[in-house]
Amino acid sequence: MAAEWVSGSPLSSSQMIEVESKFRVPPDFEKVLKLKGAKLMPQTTFTDVYFDAPNHELSLNGHWLRKRNNKWELKIQKLKNERWIESNREIEDENEILNEIIKRLLSLYPNIGRDYKSVEDMVQGSSFKQIACFTTNRTVYKMPDGVVVDLDQASFGYQVGELEVLVSSEKSVEVAKELIQKTAELLGIECRLNIPSKLEEYVFNNCRSHHEQLVKCGFFVNQQS
Repeated sequence: MAAEWVSGSPLSSSQMIEVESKFRVPPDFEKVLKLKGAKLMPQTTFTDVYFDAPNHELSLNGHWLRKRNNKWELKIQKLKNERWIESNREIEDENEILNEIIKRLLSLYPNIGRDYKSVEDMVQGSSFKQIACFTTNRTVYKMPDGVVVDLDQASFGYQVGELEVLVSSEKSVEVAKELIQKTAELLGIECRLNIPSKLEEYVFNNCRSHHEQLVKCGFFVNQQS
């Protein structure tokens, strides 16, 4: 069953919807950004460690549990479709992460319902496995219209750009998509659905069978087509 949430339903203060679109970073692109009025923000470096249930029951349902610089996050992904702009729900509160994962896995792992005090306890107590680990150097620009441009260089050699808008309600997603599309046209870049995320590229390179499963489920793009 694909990950989904109720359209228009209110999100808690620790949940946001990330509306994003990826692109290949062209040469001298930072010069273009500056010419279009983008403001350079502080560069960041972070390490992501992704975990999954023993038989990939989280990832194959579009649930991505990661520890970013020792802070737990859960991203709930919608199926990829013909549009090149994605919207995914992000949860940062540990209690909400626990509740979401327990709800997803309780029928398969009855013991997961016991009183874990933290996500770390659940990961260790439920035999979750690490499926990815990499560091990202991120250069960030903010456009005058508020769209954030991330230029990411991953530690395993992959580079990708992303246009991003965060919204607090499903009702705002379409407006955010229109804003991203206008920004892409302004910057002269082509955002495409078949551009892999860093995680997709990592899994493709390190666990091809898992990648193929995720393509069949509709969460990853087929890089061999």
